[in-house]
Amino acid sequence: DAAKGFAFIDICRKRFDVVLMNPPFGSWSIKAKDKTSFFYTNGKSDLYSSFIIRAIQLGSEKSRIGAITNRTGFFTDQLKKWRTEIIEHSLDLYCDLGSGVLDALVEAAAYVITYQGISCTNITSFDLLSDPEKGALLKKLIPQVFKGITHKQLYLPSRVAILKIPGKAFAYSLSSTALNFFIYGKPLSQYELEAQIGLSTKDDFRFLKLVWETPPSDIGIDCRFRLYAKGGEFNRYWSSIHLCVDWYADGDLLHAALCHKYPYLKGNTTWILHPESGYLKPALTYTRRTSKPISVRLLPANCMFSDMGRGIISAADDIPLLYKLIAVLNSSTFWNILKPSLAAGDKAARTYEGGLINSMPFALEKIENDVCSHVKKIVRTSMSLSAFEETDPYFCTTTEGDDEHIRLIYDEIFKLDKKIDISVAKQYDMCFSSQRVPFDWRDSCIHKVNNLSYLLGITFGRWDIRFATGENETAELPDPFAPLPACPPGMLQNSSGLPAEPKDVPDDYPLRITWSGIIVNDEGHPEDILTRVREAIEVIWKDKAGDIEQEACEILNIRSLREYFSKPAKFFADHLKRYSKSRRQAPIYWPISTPSGSYTLWLYYHRLNDQILYTCVNDFVEPKLKQVSETVDNLRKKTGRTRQEEKELEKYSDLELELKDFRDELLRIAKFWK
Repeated sequence: DAAKGFAFIDICRKRFDVVLMNPPFGSWSIKAKDKTSFFYTNGKSDLYSSFIIRAIQLGSEKSRIGAITNRTGFFTDQLKKWRTEIIEHSLDLYCDLGSGVLDALVEAAAYVITYQGISCTNITSFDLLSDPEKGALLKKLIPQVFKGITHKQLYLPSRVAILKIPGKAFAYSLSSTALNFFIYGKPLSQYELEAQIGLSTKDDFRFLKLVWETPPSDIGIDCRFRLYAKGGEFNRYWSSIHLCVDWYADGDLLHAALCHKYPYLKGNTTWILHPESGYLKPALTYTRRTSKPISVRLLPANCMFSDMGRGIISAADDIPLLYKLIAVLNSSTFWNILKPSLAAGDKAARTYEGGLINSMPFALEKIENDVCSHVKKIVRTSMSLSAFEETDPYFCTTTEGDDEHIRLIYDEIFKLDKKIDISVAKQYDMCFSSQRVPFDWRDSCIHKVNNLSYLLGITFGRWDIRFATGENETAELPDPFAPLPACPPGMLQNSSGLPAEPKDVPDDYPLRITWSGIIVNDEGHPEDILTRVREAIEVIWKDKAGDIEQEACEILNIRSLREYFSKPAKFFADHLKRYSKSRRQAPIYWPISTPSGSYTLWLYYHRLNDQILYTCVNDFVEPKLKQVSETVDNLRKKTGRTRQEEKELEKYSDLELELKDFRDELLRIAKFWK
């Protein structure tokens, strides 16, 4: 036993000329953390980084360590000290491989470390992230490097320049011009700007709502709900705010819920709610985590922002400076400087932490006024698109926006964006070419079919038909940083800018409104959905009404609009898709029907009350049931029924049974419905 013990000691004392490995990755076990934190302080956050430190300890005077590991250690903040030491003293060769190399779902890098310090001033680096044949290409490139042959995927970054990058991210692919910019550029703090973290509810389903499912009177800085930016889809310069957060009792309800959910907080929720952040100020916002490039948008005043939708605040409320900053942040120049500092490689999701943005170099004083003018024009043009989309804060009417008009707007935005991109590159003394891809306007085009949702809203009194007829003119767009309106301009409003009630509508209003909030799919009924929609079409298009309806049917590939409203996979599916965002489904027109769909009532969400189901029964289902029962009785009494009459008897008998069940179910629910 003693001999074996001494042999083990000898093995531990050995030094090696070559150490080659593919170490494990991930967190150390809980039991091992204390010891690893002591022995491998700079590499304690991951197994593989600790293995690299141990490999260096096992090296001889002229040894080399070769490893293939997770690539994130060369970029993330947790391993900053680890990589700084490696880059500063020993990293010779680095191959950025990305995904598809190891069996695990991890982005990899292969690298060589020299035990006895720096062997050259430059680090030989290869970018193979997007190459499908990484191994074959690497075998080809390595011999070429020794012969001094250059390649587009070969980089030779200066060790000294790399270490001047904030956070010491191994941004090997940056040009010498870009690396120099890290020396001369200034961080955001020197402009009194800061990327800040916002609040997190930890229970979004409870505390977040979509704007259109919340009464407008409940949204505002002095109200229960406040508008809330939470990242969202890729959009540059402007994007609608469609969420609001429950800020009841100045946030006390959210605070109490967090304390209940996390007792260990002991009443301190500052690290979750971040009260120190500059909420409600005019700002910029961006999506923190996405697989796409960073995209920054203006954030109007009176809005909160989140952990996932970070805010960039000007301490001095310097609006012109925010316009300059958004031009830079959305440029190809900034993306080319930022991308090499990110932990994610080719297709993985990237995280844009506030610390990273704050530490990046800027030269905002170089940005000229014409760039700011272009940004303002893009924002206003983007805001004008809101006038055609029901769920946007500046919606007015869908009847004015056809496909060609939308395409021209997107073309204008793209041209301005490209001008900004080229101008920023010149002013930053960069040689990056603009890498912009034209906007796909078809994703947002407003087909005439969208008019049907709008027309239904008109009959309910949600939208003001006078904007469609031209009687009301579209209001001029406000300053982009101004607080968003309580109601979209196209909404039928009272003098206070809130949804109108019957007393607020003039006697000469051109269309009868269904104030009950109930419309039925029942031909011949005064509140029949198709009849009501046709009435709105006739008011707007007058003698062209028939052509408009036929055109809509052709676009939808249906025989009649009745079919579109009757089938759940048609109108309601389109409506549900339009009114669902941020993992919330919030339709404002609710269909309730018999099992077969033979009889359907449409309820307007904002007219729901504790009596509405009784109204459905008394004013709609009971009269319809009486009518159907009489038809069934008459057919049954008739002797010598024809084959057609037999079919009708069967049809109406089934409908009678369905209506009775429908009525009974509504009455059952009505007893406890609030």
